[in-house]
Amino acid sequence: MKNILIIIFQFLPLFLIAQRKINKADIIKINTEIENEVLKLNDSLIKADKYIKPFDLEFKSDIYKIEKLADKKISIDYSTAVMTDAVYELEKDMINY
Repeated sequence: MKNILIIIFQFLPLFLIAQRKINKADIIKINTEIENEVLKLNDSLIKADKYIKPFDLEFKSDIYKIEKLADKKISIDYSTAVMTDAVYELEKDMINY
């Protein structure tokens, strides 16, 4: 009995902080959250600087979207593979913009 309890308590943390895979529904949900955050960001940037150029506003919005997407992916699944993939996609998106 004692051995069984020891084994259960050794493997208990693995079940409590288990990671899950990122699926398409997660990506859609993340993108809608980011779009709402970007709208708020744009409003606050316009209020803070009424003479901000549209190019600067678009640049800041795009950078925010890319970084938040990587951050939210990592917060769902923080394994090394997902972190590497998120950073790779972050770099790829930065080059494309």
